[in-house]
Amino acid sequence: TIDIHENWAPLGSQRFLDMVNTGFFSSRVGLFRAVKNFLCQTGVPGDPAVHQQWRQKGRIKDDPQWLDLTGQKQALKRGYLAFAGSGPDSRTTEFFFAFRDLKLGFQPWEVPFGELVG
Repeated sequence: TIDIHENWAPLGSQRFLDMVNTGFFSSRVGLFRAVKNFLCQTGVPGDPAVHQQWRQKGRIKDDPQWLDLTGQKQALKRGYLAFAGSGPDSRTTEFFFAFRDLKLGFQPWEVPFGELVG
């Protein structure tokens, strides 16, 4: 079960919910970059037509960071979901979830939008 927190990241949570509600995950989205005791990344559709459709939707802007990064060494907590990115305002459909508390969350695109709860 995934809890989506729209108040954490309104743009990221809306993108994820749009992906769910349009059947994005029915296109055989695989898990990749699964690294023991680190994270697992996903969000690339198995159907090239679905991939193209979402590319056309474009990137989403970064949400304001709500994590308290003051003095933190491992800001992203176990079970949090955040979109992957390659720079400011670069989020598309790829996201990751943390297997443990991680030294992530310090980049503007690494804003958690949900958490694994079961």
